[in-house]
Amino acid sequence: MFWRQNSVPIFQPDKNGGRFRRMPKWTMAGLPDIIVIKGGQFIGFEVKGKSKQSNNQKKFQAKLEKAGGWYFVVHSVEETEKALKGL
Repeated sequence: MFWRQNSVPIFQPDKNGGRFRRMPKWTMAGLPDIIVIKGGQFIGFEVKGKSKQSNNQKKFQAKLEKAGGWYFVVHSVEETEKALKGL
């Protein structure tokens, strides 16, 4: 089971150029882009091109790994498949 988590607020255009809406209360910052549940295990994939993890993403990774989950920063489908095969 897997899903793509939308973790960016909606952009609201207005007469001043626009703004992003606030995230809903209790939304956790730093969630990985793709969340997988495999054999009851939580696995997070943060997909990156040339950018780097934000501080919130690093904090989420630390919390997840401390709780026994897995977290991977991936740059391609091949890296994602390799990570999943290693579990």
